[in-house]
Amino acid sequence: MLLRCQRAPIYYWFNYKPTARYQQNIILKRDILVAWKQSRYVYGYPRIHQILLNQSLKVSSRTV
Repeated sequence: MLLRCQRAPIYYWFNYKPTARYQQNIILKRDILVAWKQSRYVYGYPRIHQILLNQSLKVSSRTV
C-alpha cells in the first residue's frame, strides 16, 4: 500500500531560489554597510541615504 503524503518541507527549502527582490536587498545592504564604514561609523540614515542617492541608487530613506 502506498501512502500519499506531502514531501517534507525541508525539501522545498533545499530547492528554494531567492527572488530578484531578495537579491537586490542583499546588494543594497552591502552598499549601505560600505557607506557606513567609510563614514567611520558616524553617519546616520539621512547622510547614508544622500550618499546612496549620489551614487545613482534609487532607495527610500525608510529602507536605509
